Amino acid sequence: MSTSISKDVVTKMADLARLQLTNEELTEATKNLEGIFAHFSAIQGIDTANVPTSDDASGLTNVMRADESHSQELASHDELLDQAPQTKNGQVQVKAVFTK
Repeated sequence: MSTSISKDVVTKMADLARLQLTNEELTEATKNLEGIFAHFSAIQGIDTANVPTSDDASGLTNVMRADESHSQELASHDELLDQAPQTKNGQVQVKAVFTK
């Protein structure tokens, strides 16, 4: 991977991102991106053939709790409607959120 990037490419990226950069900012951004690409090139050069994958770093399996019904702990539909300030057709009535 080449670690050089032209000022024209940085200008194009800035235009796509709708950034208005000065000449000095373009020069600095070009230098910074070259440094970033150099780091990527160094990383790509690392031999990872004998490194085990870390797709299961935690070693945990099925950390979710069992899905159990606790309906006896919930209020009934009628109890909830009794507490609502306004109801209509068996539902809680609220002010409109969207207008036409």
